[in-house]
Amino acid sequence: MKNIRRVGLGSERMGMFGAVNLAVAQWWHGAQHGYTAAPTWFHSPYKRKEEPRKDGWDIFFDRVGHTAEDAHNQKYPAEKNIHDSLITPRGPMQTVPPGWDPLDKPALIPLLPPENKHELNRVILDNFRIKMSILHGAWHQSIALPRPIVGMHIRGPLRIHGCTALMIRDQKWTAPPYQQYFEGFESLRGQFPGAWIYLATDSHEVVEAVRERYGDRVILHTACRPAKGEPHLDPDVQVNRISLGVDVLMDMLMLAACDAVVHGNSNLTNFLQAYVPKQEKVDIFRPYYEMKGWI
Repeated sequence: MKNIRRVGLGSERMGMFGAVNLAVAQWWHGAQHGYTAAPTWFHSPYKRKEEPRKDGWDIFFDRVGHTAEDAHNQKYPAEKNIHDSLITPRGPMQTVPPGWDPLDKPALIPLLPPENKHELNRVILDNFRIKMSILHGAWHQSIALPRPIVGMHIRGPLRIHGCTALMIRDQKWTAPPYQQYFEGFESLRGQFPGAWIYLATDSHEVVEAVRERYGDRVILHTACRPAKGEPHLDPDVQVNRISLGVDVLMDMLMLAACDAVVHGNSNLTNFLQAYVPKQEKVDIFRPYYEMKGWI
């Protein structure tokens, strides 16, 4: 009998790379303890509601070392999710003053940059397989990118909560903190003169703000972008949910193809740091982590 353990990923509120990073953590743990982690994602927000029994993982990813039948076979034991891991290390719990966090959380555990990116890279290369149709689409777009190009990943206003909100409040930044992203980009201009920007965001407001500053030098993937972002959590967004998942994966792959990336705090950019560990990155929140003594 194969040494397989089933891993159920996330809830309907969990984004694409929140789920992917849970899988990476399990693959790493499995490699240390001699088992194959088989992810399932039945509560994915990136699938058709008419297919509740469909596994959301198999929509976007191919499996390595196990099959979908293995992942769904009850004879294999279930493994608990690992939330504090090399790919998603956590800082100390922070008390949240009443009324400042949109999600009304009384406390939060900050997400920090990944640890040991090169070890994580081996885990990802061994286990992570995006469907070839998605890879082909990203490849065709990436070869058309002008050079040099700097990626910029900015979360929309609906993601200004948790650790990000704490940093913005303490630093008295705007939300989103555009000026800090722009300063990060400007710091790379000497290394990449004449650089274009590939903008990865799910918010139309973010697109407008960055284009107001940099005009037609901003390139982005055609996608569904509500004003405030987070389309996978908005029941009023009338779009194929699977296409929303493809949009997120396309943005990650396009960022991976850039010469450098400016980013903040997110599961996507934690994954990206391990996926392409040698790519130059500017983390606009890193000085804050250092000031707090978290890294």
